[in-house]
Amino acid sequence: MSSEVESNIRLAIVSDSVLPWNQGGKETRYAGYVYDLVKTGIQPTVFTMKWWEGKTNPVINGVEFKSISPKYNMYNSEGVRSIAQGILFSLSTIRLLFANGIDVIEADQIPYIQIFPLWLIARIRRIPLVVTWHEYWGKDYWRQYLPGLKGSIGSLVESFVIRLPNQIITVSDEVTGKVIEALGSPKKVLQINSGLPYSEMDKIRVDKSSNTILYVGRLIEHKRVDVLIEAFRKIVSQKQFQNFQLKIVGVGPEEQNLKTLAEGLANCIFIGELSSTSRVWEAIKEATVLVLPSEREGFGLVVAESLALGTPVITSNNLNNAARHLAIQQESHGLFESGDVNDLEKSLSNLLNDLPDSQKVTEHFRKTSRIFNWFTVTGLYSAMLKNVVKNER
Repeated sequence: MSSEVESNIRLAIVSDSVLPWNQGGKETRYAGYVYDLVKTGIQPTVFTMKWWEGKTNPVINGVEFKSISPKYNMYNSEGVRSIAQGILFSLSTIRLLFANGIDVIEADQIPYIQIFPLWLIARIRRIPLVVTWHEYWGKDYWRQYLPGLKGSIGSLVESFVIRLPNQIITVSDEVTGKVIEALGSPKKVLQINSGLPYSEMDKIRVDKSSNTILYVGRLIEHKRVDVLIEAFRKIVSQKQFQNFQLKIVGVGPEEQNLKTLAEGLANCIFIGELSSTSRVWEAIKEATVLVLPSEREGFGLVVAESLALGTPVITSNNLNNAARHLAIQQESHGLFESGDVNDLEKSLSNLLNDLPDSQKVTEHFRKTSRIFNWFTVTGLYSAMLKNVVKNER
């Protein structure tokens, strides 16, 4: 392969949800390195659902966003991932067969089904397929998430499609271990942890609040925000914590159920989505503590962001929650028994009665974690893409 081709790789990124239209961990990860790839000789184009109005494709920082499908609801009435959306979006990826100028395809694993047509397209076009595995479920969790036949089918799909990519990117030690176990080999697995823009985060200036408990994330069932609301109800019944407030940042199919659960709690505030990443960081930095009660996280970027900003974290000890490893890196860490309201209340009480110094939280996390800045992550990602394209050619 010529040096000219090596330095001008055309990358197709396929994801059903992206910033700035939909907020989440995987969306933030993509936004962290996609725009800087241009500086490394790689030109990305993002193929997604049509999140925007009008016929003109948005171009953000030199990266074009193209719609390959209408915008479908990603969650059904029960608050779980919509199988219909997954099928429709996956069928829409066939359009990449006719897209001009693609040297490599990269996709995230959700909603799984799209990996079939993307693999076929990659084979026909004789280009590599790279898939980022943000979390690996396995048959036990699939059957818990979708009881009965649906869960069994989901597990079979995951175990099959994980064998199709030329290269798999994993985002944490937790996911890497599960993926290697599923494959039976580490041969095509490369771990690239998410990064953080430390220099940008250091520009955030806010007054530190002494009475705010914060949640940031999607309002979906496995995040277990219901456990946090009930624990907060117990916390504010105690005299020393009665002036605290719970701020819930995010949207999702569980929003109305959670608002109903919080009725009577005047100091439980639903913020909705914030307009930018900087606004999210401001909310995190001014909070007393961030709580992520989730049962399942492939990485838990919001926990890393919180610790980098100097706000201590409490999260669940669930074995499917990789964010617990980040929380343990705190000097004064907080883990609670997953799903246990009383244990979360106890963890909150202990932490609020013995708050660590914000600057020490920041310094300890940055010293002990393996979370690089986004510039380093971009370099690792770029080198991987160039290598996988070179090997395929």
